[in-house]
Amino acid sequence: MQVGMAAVFVLLPVAFFMPVKAANCWAPDRMQEPDAAVARVAPVAEWRKDFAAVSAILKKLTTLEAIPDKRLGVSMYLGHPYEGFGNTARVSAGVYPKQAWEGECDLGKGAEFFNNGHVHVVFNEPRAIFEHVSHAVNDDSLLAYFEPKELDRIGAEVMYDHKVVILTPEQIAPWIDVTMDEYLRVVERQTEVQLAEMEKTHREAYASVADTAEAVEMIREMEKVNPQMARDMRASMEESRKMIAASLKETMPEYEKNLEALRKELSELRSHRAGMSSTDRSGPVYMGTGRWQLRANGDPERGKLVKLNPALKQPGKLSRRIQLIVVNPFANDQDLWDELTQATKEVDFAALRAMLR
Repeated sequence: MQVGMAAVFVLLPVAFFMPVKAANCWAPDRMQEPDAAVARVAPVAEWRKDFAAVSAILKKLTTLEAIPDKRLGVSMYLGHPYEGFGNTARVSAGVYPKQAWEGECDLGKGAEFFNNGHVHVVFNEPRAIFEHVSHAVNDDSLLAYFEPKELDRIGAEVMYDHKVVILTPEQIAPWIDVTMDEYLRVVERQTEVQLAEMEKTHREAYASVADTAEAVEMIREMEKVNPQMARDMRASMEESRKMIAASLKETMPEYEKNLEALRKELSELRSHRAGMSSTDRSGPVYMGTGRWQLRANGDPERGKLVKLNPALKQPGKLSRRIQLIVVNPFANDQDLWDELTQATKEVDFAALRAMLR
């Protein structure tokens, strides 16, 4: 008996029919050529090897590859040395929307204008330690910040609450406490400047009531050629003087009261500093809402003041080419903060730490 062709059906899992999502492709690496002054003195060939190694590390961040409808790319930059450090440098894994795409897997010119965010690996740039942290004190003699808090542990490394991971040789602390003496000296200098400006304004206000030597001389010369105009000028000056005097009579008592209060404040601050014990002078600074913006009893703590650890800098001739690495995400698309933060946690920090040399 002849048997006809039979249809054969095989039951397959539903997932078999679902399209497989391809990982986001990586565009060719892009390196900004160092300017001539950098290229003359920097070991560019060695840096290129480091950049290639960091690029390979960043291309293993699986969370980046899972972000829908994005193209990825690594950009590199080598800059001038930072005082006390080697050349600054940066390698960044960027996330780009379709507007920045070009060709099968490339990025067009001006792609950075459209980028949705990055994971940055920054070399020898101490300012990156406090990336996006506002100054608590911004004075010519002191840059201080509220101490960042630990957000997470990633193996042997710490991610701080401003989403920064900091790698230093021998685990040198990236910051140290600002001492109470340092802080109060800054407050004293700023109060001195404020007082000097107020006293100058006070003197100039009263000086404006008196005729200046230039005005007297001008009227004297005018009397020689046009006596009537000279009399008119003198009358105008007298009227102006009366108006200024009336204004000063109204406003100056309050101004002088504030001036005296500031003098008293400065005197009490100096007395306070002079009476501090050595322990108090060298102790940390906790900010609050009390006098001199310090924490008072029962005050909620605003934070402890810290500054860049000077031990991070190399005195004299540099012995290390890489002595500081800072890794952090930054999201231009605010919806990507979680993904970029998670991608940062996937970085091979042990491999990066081995580059501190």
